[in-house]
Amino acid sequence: MTLAAAVLAQGGGCGKSWVAAPLQPRWQVAAEPPAVAEEAVAAEPAPAEESDELSEDGAPRQANSEPGASAVPARLSLEEAVFLALQRNRSLRVQQFQPRIAGTFQALEQAAFDPVLYARYDTTRDYYRETIPRLEHQYRQLGEDVFEFGAWRQLPSGTRVDASAKAWREDDTPDVGQNVSRVGLSFTQALLRGRDTGANLARVDRARIDVLASEYELRGFAEFLVAEVESTYWDCRLAQSKVAILNESLELARRQLHETDQRIEAGVLPRTERFAAEAEVALREQALIDAESQRDVAQLKLGRLLDAMPGDGAPREVELLTPMGAALAPLDPPQEHADLAVALRPDVNEARARARQRSLDVVETRDGLLPQLDLFVRLGKTGYADSFGRSAGNLGRNGYDVFAGLHYEFPPANRAARAGYEAADLRHNQAHRAVQNLEQLVQLDVRTAYVEVRRAQRQIDAVATTVDLQRKTLEAEQAKFRAGESTSILVAQAQRDLLASELEQVEALVGLRKAMIDLYRLEGSLLIRRGIAAPGRVMRAEADG
Repeated sequence: MTLAAAVLAQGGGCGKSWVAAPLQPRWQVAAEPPAVAEEAVAAEPAPAEESDELSEDGAPRQANSEPGASAVPARLSLEEAVFLALQRNRSLRVQQFQPRIAGTFQALEQAAFDPVLYARYDTTRDYYRETIPRLEHQYRQLGEDVFEFGAWRQLPSGTRVDASAKAWREDDTPDVGQNVSRVGLSFTQALLRGRDTGANLARVDRARIDVLASEYELRGFAEFLVAEVESTYWDCRLAQSKVAILNESLELARRQLHETDQRIEAGVLPRTERFAAEAEVALREQALIDAESQRDVAQLKLGRLLDAMPGDGAPREVELLTPMGAALAPLDPPQEHADLAVALRPDVNEARARARQRSLDVVETRDGLLPQLDLFVRLGKTGYADSFGRSAGNLGRNGYDVFAGLHYEFPPANRAARAGYEAADLRHNQAHRAVQNLEQLVQLDVRTAYVEVRRAQRQIDAVATTVDLQRKTLEAEQAKFRAGESTSILVAQAQRDLLASELEQVEALVGLRKAMIDLYRLEGSLLIRRGIAAPGRVMRAEADG
């Protein structure tokens, strides 16, 4: 019984993968609170190792409490916006439950190998009529009381261990009976089907991979959220810049209208020249109304991501501190970005994990092709006496019983097992090919984003040249207008060209920022580059294994 207790308690020396405690996923995304950027923002850091600051329960520490605890600050840097989103965003909080839910299924599958304790009590009574010659009929009673307790455990090696202790009374006749105590130990070992530890642990391993896959999903969602927050931040900054440019352009158009009125009153220009200048002011006012509306919508979107929707009335304008012209990290060769995406992209790693699950299906169904051949051994010692106490004391005598045998079973056709194995093998090959196809698509995405970044970089220089030339053109046209050699229409056209080029310039600056964000997201390094610790960061070799 000592041996049985050790086996039931410790698992008989089997692998640690099934006796370990269920995986406790680090399911919360954490980030260090950023310092407020007053003037300029430093260059983006190169990829570095993440550092998790965990609390006592194994989850990363969070600095804030409830979502929506405060509104968007009046002054906001890009780093603060990302930090607030990781703290408050409700969609992220919903997604964070998934790894913990998956962890409960892993514990559920591991429970199949936990020891089971049991106890039983049975009582029977047999009333019958006994006929004795030359005597009256007599009613007799036979009874039996059975007390039993024990434990059993199924091991991943295909072994089942049972240990039990039992006491009962045997009544051969109403007047003669004896009390019996027995302890027993039995082993059943699968020799063919059910012997493979990998097949027996397949369900546990699949549940473990489900936890890993849910962490990949959470990481992918966090990267998407950070990218969306940063892109929306730059959209807000772009909208604010457009409002400022249009305000300046409107003021310029009004000055031009005032100058035109003065020249008309002086008799230098005909009154028809006023129409073009006045129309230009109206166009600027119309464009400014649209720009202010776009700014308000962008701020509403940013507030939604930070879980800080405004109350009644128009949204408050937020002062965005991060400048559009802050330095950016230099690009690496495109192949390095593509290789990084193949190793880090959460969706690729999730696909590899699912392919690993398909390989476990093959292992499990292949075990079903084998015939069943079980070896069983039962050992016991029994003590007899006229009382339960004395019968238990008689267990130490030399008597014992041994029972051993083999059980064989195999369906000749075995079509269900063969079909299951073939389907699992085909699904595994399909999943493997799907991973290869996804890796190719990921490389295409990254290279396309890389081309877009290079285009945006070159566009900034080209647009800057255009703005400079358009400004000089407007100055020349205004000089000619004052000299009486130009018209209000030509000046207005020059003003429009300069306005368009200035708007294109800020759009190019923001476009480069958003292109870099998209590149980092597509290669799976956005969280690393932002110094954000999150679950699901695993290299390719770990995901494949």
